[in-house]
Amino acid sequence: GAGEGPLAVRPVIAESWRRSLALGIPPEQRSRPVERGFDVQGLGDRRHSLLEASFGLVHRLAVGLAGTDTAILVADANGTVLVAHGDAGVMRAAERLGAVAGASWSEMDAGTSGIGTALVAGEAVHVVAGEHYGEGFRSLTCTGAPIRHPFTRPVIGVPALARDHPPPAPPPVPPVREPAPPAAPAVP
Repeated sequence: GAGEGPLAVRPVIAESWRRSLALGIPPEQRSRPVERGFDVQGLGDRRHSLLEASFGLVHRLAVGLAGTDTAILVADANGTVLVAHGDAGVMRAAERLGAVAGASWSEMDAGTSGIGTALVAGEAVHVVAGEHYGEGFRSLTCTGAPIRHPFTRPVIGVPALARDHPPPAPPPVPPVREPAPPAAPAVP
């Protein structure tokens, strides 16, 4: 049917691009700047609560994703990154793109992104390569999922994962050089 097929744009992405255009966000952006005067020590209580709540999650993800070239980000409800973690090579690339503490990835600043679009949509969003609004971010695949305050329910932040798209191919499996030993017959 109409709007279906391999070139169809998912509604969450199309709506985000429309918002980005309406906001006048420059699609040619290649990096996100760090907010002037950003200081993680000077964050308010709400942001400190988010940092405390996300510490265990970031640690578990860091252990599970070690060596996978994936950046782990935690942004506040405004889309400002508070935590950026990953292997050294990933973090060098993240710094070039501005995926660092103090940079805003809200839709109002960055256009369509895993963090900003998840905040606006209020649900998990997967942004694949060319779905990013900013040209400099189209080599990435990013997933963000808003977390809500457990009692009052407003979104308090977004943990996100970012990596190159497509991910690097796994190393080839070495060929088996010796046949497996014969299976023992089942003993009745």
